Amino acid sequence: RMSRGLGDVYKRQEYVNVLFKNLIRFVGDDFTPLQSAVTDSNDTAVIQELCGDFNAVSAITADNKADAVFASRFAEEEITDMDYANDAISEFLNLSNGLYNVNISETTGKEIGLNPPETTTSSAVSGIKSKFTLTIPVEYTFGTVVFTLAVI
Repeated sequence: RMSRGLGDVYKRQEYVNVLFKNLIRFVGDDFTPLQSAVTDSNDTAVIQELCGDFNAVSAITADNKADAVFASRFAEEEITDMDYANDAISEFLNLSNGLYNVNISETTGKEIGLNPPETTTSSAVSGIKSKFTLTIPVEYTFGTVVFTLAVI
């Protein structure tokens, strides 16, 4: 086990590590991480709060086209209905955050809870008051999907 005094830096690094492994495993490896950029406030976002030893909000933001293809790849079926797409993206976010939580628990002995995912807009994500926000845009062949971790 690692030291109990592990800070948020380790937790943020581990979050990114788990996220990219899950993208490759569940969605595909045909992406390129990009430099951070501001997202369009009309884009759909799915958010989930992590609470406990590490308090943060994670989010996935994309336009409708990228949302639908990302969700279709994750669900392994074609999805055109946006409500269903957002449900599939919520499942991906919950799965990825759950695997992250298991890794943190195993390495630090700390537990992190998850609140249910919610669908909102990217402007709500950018409005989260945080100590630190990590924004990771990922360019797929079908569009850009933005992953955000806001430490609160």
